[in-house]
Amino acid sequence: MKTPGLERIVVPTFAGPMNCYLLLSADGMETYVVDPGGDRVRLLATVRARGVRVRGVLLTHGHIDHIGALDAFAAPRDAASGVVAPVPVFLHPTERALLLDPEMNGAAIFDDPLPFDPAALDLRPLEPGRALPLGASDAESVEWMHTPGHTAGSVCYRLGDDLVTGDTLFAGSVGRSDFPTGDARALARSVVHLIDTLPGHVRIHPGHGSPSTIDDEKRRNPFYRAWKQGGEDAVDL
Repeated sequence: MKTPGLERIVVPTFAGPMNCYLLLSADGMETYVVDPGGDRVRLLATVRARGVRVRGVLLTHGHIDHIGALDAFAAPRDAASGVVAPVPVFLHPTERALLLDPEMNGAAIFDDPLPFDPAALDLRPLEPGRALPLGASDAESVEWMHTPGHTAGSVCYRLGDDLVTGDTLFAGSVGRSDFPTGDARALARSVVHLIDTLPGHVRIHPGHGSPSTIDDEKRRNPFYRAWKQGGEDAVDL
């Protein structure tokens, strides 16, 4: 029996390479796009080449390097592109203000306007306890977890044994907490909760850098180890 899958697309951004992901249904016909950070032409070409229907965009958080190609899914396109726009854009309700504010999301630092027309987006809040449907069975649903710290509305998405962590948890590291709405103590709690509660074989797919697993981070992540030994104040980010 086929299982749902994940595909990583590394796109260039001002902050360096960033990982965008396609969360794919078992039959390969549907997808959610996670964090379209840049290179809208490549993202749309990948969707078109796969012949999948985009059910929506999932944002782990609203920083500019994770939303740079959001307009690719807001501007009207024909069905041949794989995108019947605007597709819904899902995010934690507390992240909406940051997403739409260039001062908060980082766009203003580079004198860039928002890379999308807010009025053209179909923004939808994630609902507590409610997974996002994908494919033909409930087993393919995308679960989400609120993991505040990098920003107040940061979330992670899980499809089967794959966990997209955005800028909350990296291979051997964690995200910063000194941006608007960030909170170092909340980040510590989120990281420790993820690593302590998820099965060790779950694969971690971060917003930047290489993949990892929960087991690897439990053994090797210095931030997790410090927070477990000394509490959430052990490392100040």
